[in-house]
Amino acid sequence: LTPQERSQIFRLKAREKAKTDTLFLAREILGYKFFTDQPYLRLKNFYDRPEKKKMLLWPRETGKTTWGICNTVKILLNDPEARIVIVSDTEPIASGILEAVKSHFLSTDMLRFCFPEHCNIDPRYAGTKTEFSLPNKTQITLEPSILAAGRETALTSKHFTHVLFEDLVTEKNTTTKELCDSVVNFYKRFQYFMTKDAVIHINGTRYSPYDLYGWIMKNLSDEFALEIAAIEDPLTGELLCPEWYPKSRIEEKRRNSQRN
Repeated sequence: LTPQERSQIFRLKAREKAKTDTLFLAREILGYKFFTDQPYLRLKNFYDRPEKKKMLLWPRETGKTTWGICNTVKILLNDPEARIVIVSDTEPIASGILEAVKSHFLSTDMLRFCFPEHCNIDPRYAGTKTEFSLPNKTQITLEPSILAAGRETALTSKHFTHVLFEDLVTEKNTTTKELCDSVVNFYKRFQYFMTKDAVIHINGTRYSPYDLYGWIMKNLSDEFALEIAAIEDPLTGELLCPEWYPKSRIEEKRRNSQRN
């Protein structure tokens, strides 16, 4: 085989695997080498489940948001007509996630090599800080390929096929039960901006027994696939992310928390 033929075979195989294997996409295409099998094979298996509604509750600094970026890229690789909204407590939080997704289509060499039809984007016309569309999106819709929204963002007349709630619950909006209830009510109202069979992924960290995530587990547990993990298993002592969070770091954080 010539080098060109070997390159073409690699590209075809990588295309197919990247569209079905988020861990391969993350590590080999998007360059997130820190996604080791432990614990991210567990995360891959969770997202491979058939349920359209999923809720991931892992501690902070465990790669949840980066995984969400990879998952968003995967959705668009499989369906360029997808209409995705990333929803966070504030629009700037969601915009940061959108910018990371967009940057992969604009400048990640391996992604551009494997999926040129998704990445033929002139940076001068690559959308705004809050939205952008793929060049191979053919349907004319009110919604872009991805839109970033906060709780105050106006979305009248828009309906999304995929809703990705990223850090909708925060330390600041859970200090009282009334604040927690306001986030729950926002989630209830957001149903009007989803298509009937929309995919819903919720990704966050718990801060209060009254928060949105607790409300979902109490009232909608039969609708959602759920993945919950602590940084350290209270029964076995097993660490969730031993490379990022070794025992020494956990103990240091506990000491700092006690001082505060």
